[in-house]
Amino acid sequence: MRAEALFFSVLGCAVTALSQVTASNDDVRRYGVGKSAIYVQSSAAAPGLNTYSFEVFVDQKNGGTLTGGNVQANDFTYYFAADDGSLRYSDPDSGAGRTNLISSQASLDALYGNGNYSFTIFGGTESTYSADLDLFGDTYPASLPQITNTSWSGGRLLLNASTANTFSFTSFANMNQTVAPITEFTASAAPAIMDAIVLTLEGTFTGGIVGYEYFTRTPTNSFTLNDTTMIPGNVYTATLGFLKIVDGFEDTDVNSPIAGAQGLAFYSFQTRFEVMAIPEPSTYALLALGLGLVTLPWLRRRFAR
Repeated sequence: MRAEALFFSVLGCAVTALSQVTASNDDVRRYGVGKSAIYVQSSAAAPGLNTYSFEVFVDQKNGGTLTGGNVQANDFTYYFAADDGSLRYSDPDSGAGRTNLISSQASLDALYGNGNYSFTIFGGTESTYSADLDLFGDTYPASLPQITNTSWSGGRLLLNASTANTFSFTSFANMNQTVAPITEFTASAAPAIMDAIVLTLEGTFTGGIVGYEYFTRTPTNSFTLNDTTMIPGNVYTATLGFLKIVDGFEDTDVNSPIAGAQGLAFYSFQTRFEVMAIPEPSTYALLALGLGLVTLPWLRRRFAR
């Protein structure tokens, strides 16, 4: 399983179903568009603002095929570039893939406006998928995601690789838990929109796993990572995100324009940080004991001269 840099392999969690459908598609798992403010945390202190990002993406289903496509918005066409089983908008000027990083909120909004984003996605067996998402309102989270664990060193969060570890964090102040109909739909046909808290971890874990993702649509202040998952000495890249969802479809929604796929339009705050997996304290004690047993005879020989 691969954790995207935000995120956005995890965003399918951010909406909830109204009803079930039996139809599906073979290629598209998730598609979306969003704007984010990105922060960096390197100690127990509050994260600092780093940059802003815009992302248009399509994630591929297992066994599916994505060959290309584009998004029409604000008299501009965003063309997709392949990115390890997914499609990401690539800025032709900067050559940037996945996300396009912007220095200020004003520049982000000037370059990538709100409005209707119309997706055309090319899949396998000559399939073409179409969908629309509205990005509107500039509704960002009211609070910043911050890791509240206190064990930091060298700019990294330290976690014991041999035990279960809990990532603790601040509250998502204006997290929406209710089904909120999108303005352009009638109440009976509206997608069900709920906000989300998402944590992604990237790196090499036991069993060859290269990423984990945790999510909830219920307010919480922690996620727990199972024990024996991280490898001692490895460094992991993590992102904690608060997501305000303003438009979208659940993959089980009868109104979804791409049956079996999730569509998301969002504004988010993301906090990125690094995790160092360390051995349990008893390992250090055994190492120190072993070192003592090795050096003691040498010291005896030295002072016996």
